[in-house]
Amino acid sequence: MNQFRIYTRVDPESRETPFPLPVYVRSIGYKNMEKGYREHSPELHSPFFEMIWCTHGIGEVILFQEAFQLFPNDVFFYYPNERHSFHALSEQWEVRWIAFDGPAATVFFEGYGYSRKMHAAGPCPLDLFEEIQSKIGDPSPVVFRSMPALLCRLLALAGGTAKTESDPVRNALEIIRENLTNPDLNVNFLADRLRIHRSTLVELFKTHLGTRPGQAIRNRRFHVAEAFLRGSTLPVKEIAKRCGIPDVSSFCRFFQEKARISPTQYRKRERGKTDSGQSAGKPDLFLL
Repeated sequence: MNQFRIYTRVDPESRETPFPLPVYVRSIGYKNMEKGYREHSPELHSPFFEMIWCTHGIGEVILFQEAFQLFPNDVFFYYPNERHSFHALSEQWEVRWIAFDGPAATVFFEGYGYSRKMHAAGPCPLDLFEEIQSKIGDPSPVVFRSMPALLCRLLALAGGTAKTESDPVRNALEIIRENLTNPDLNVNFLADRLRIHRSTLVELFKTHLGTRPGQAIRNRRFHVAEAFLRGSTLPVKEIAKRCGIPDVSSFCRFFQEKARISPTQYRKRERGKTDSGQSAGKPDLFLL
């Protein structure tokens, strides 16, 4: 069952603040999503910076038609008004998140020099998330002015590395993401880039992900194809190239085997959902 919690300091439609500060913590919460769940954030309805910290399972954040896979302890950031979506890939995918803004929010965040996606140096500080969650509704001046300090602590703990050199599976998934348009992308390509034996890589994937590298490549191509068909007007031929399957007939067979529906039919169906206003249920909102 999908579970969502949002804790916010003010009416979510209001931008008023009781005291002037360079940065404001606006809301905080968590999402627990079942496999296959998708959530789309409309542009201009997310006017804040947001940090997402994966605590359990595997999922994707899709931004600018590109999918970023998040594993436990991966951290992802997006800027205000960036249209994005979530896609749960494992049986359960859980993330903690925090949103902030303010007159100096851009300078504040960019001062850390963080990349979009990082692997945190340590485990997710659940106690700090809960402390912010419990204090975000406190109207006292001291607590209100202390919230940016708690945000700084959270960002400091999130600081890690863009890649983890000692994790071949994670690095292999990054290579897949960066080389998806290459028709020659396969398990041998990955093994050569990582400088490990093919059979070793296969066993690592089976142990950590319960699948094989070839299947991970196919899954990635399928999810990217879905994103392009759903969110762009690119012709199917161009989408096929961007998914690393330049022959459009082969691409259509590949997609239909996975989706049980042709790319054109899938696009028509998804646009029909958008036109009819179908969307995921709204999460519980706590105004504190």
